[in-house]
Amino acid sequence: IVLSGPIGVGKTHLLRHAASQTNTSLSRVGPQKLIDGGVSSVADTLRSAGTAAQESGQGIVHLDKLDVVISESDESTAAAIRDWVDQTRTATGVAIIAEVTDASALPTELTCGGRLSKVVPVPEPTQEDRSEILRTLATKSNVDGAVDFAAIGQRAFGYVAADIVNLWLTAVEHAVTRTDGSGSF
Repeated sequence: IVLSGPIGVGKTHLLRHAASQTNTSLSRVGPQKLIDGGVSSVADTLRSAGTAAQESGQGIVHLDKLDVVISESDESTAAAIRDWVDQTRTATGVAIIAEVTDASALPTELTCGGRLSKVVPVPEPTQEDRSEILRTLATKSNVDGAVDFAAIGQRAFGYVAADIVNLWLTAVEHAVTRTDGSGSF
């Protein structure tokens, strides 16, 4: 599977949440491990992640920022990844999920023939999504009832999940500095 969406939209969070909800292990393979190593290092890294996922009984190998890896690597790295996907995709209890910002940036050899052929778009949050993210962040805080999450969600047009989390953290910092001791902000 390929999770595709803008930076900060919440692809990794979504993947971690899905793994948590399904009691599935998650083996992340970061881009630097694949970019900095030679072909044998790439193969070893992927094999190790696949083995860990399979030994857990139910595991996901998370190929983080695969589009970056492909753009910054040579063809032999892409071939090593393709070969590993071919060997691993039929392993019992193992799922391979690549994370990218642009699925069209992946070479056809990685997305055809059953290899990473299912693309799941993770879109930017809608106004309602942004409002709900803020409400969720506020659930464990003592937030004044006058806070209009819908209005904030509307004004935060273009914000992805990471931006909304940063907005929330900034609001909390400002509230803490101006609190009147009531604990409410």
